[in-house]
Amino acid sequence: YVTQIYRSSEILQHLVENLFLFSKLDLGRVEFDQATVDLRAYFADFVAERAPWYEDQGLALHLEPFDDTEPLLVRLDPQEVQRVVENILGNSRKYGGEQPSVDISIGEGEEKEDASGRTAVVRFADHGPGVPEAELSKLFESFYRTDKARSQTAKGSGLGLAIARGIVEGMGGRIHAETTAGGGLTVVLSFPVLQVEKGKENVE
Repeated sequence: YVTQIYRSSEILQHLVENLFLFSKLDLGRVEFDQATVDLRAYFADFVAERAPWYEDQGLALHLEPFDDTEPLLVRLDPQEVQRVVENILGNSRKYGGEQPSVDISIGEGEEKEDASGRTAVVRFADHGPGVPEAELSKLFESFYRTDKARSQTAKGSGLGLAIARGIVEGMGGRIHAETTAGGGLTVVLSFPVLQVEKGKENVE
């Protein structure tokens, strides 16, 4: 009973923390500590460091080879981006099927931020049961669950993707979901690419 009470209190504490963060994001009161980041290098480091831990948790991570080795520079808060990524991967671990895995790919998108701009795109593709097409746009609503049976708090607060959207949009990016080719769910992040003159990069 003591163990059960302790686990329940941890779940409630996590829910309260998520509600507090979501409220701050909704009111625009989160201050982002943004820096110039090479998106390719950031995710290469993330996967190298975190893939063994996720493998222990039952989720296989795979970083697709880069189609370009040039730095893909964007303005991000690295710590908050990690929170977004962990929320996305956490969902794939819970709902990605019997042997969940996520393929991460990074490149430039066709969608332009403006007439002369470029867009960096990060895709997190899992191969689980996926989500009905009509419900993809609702995934980022607070407390939304595609499977009504997932109502128990032990499966999560229902705020993870809503928080991810608040963080991404707060940093000037975009987030959406689509169906993975062959089945599954893909979450897509996009950010404007910085136009930096050669020799003047200041990358963290």
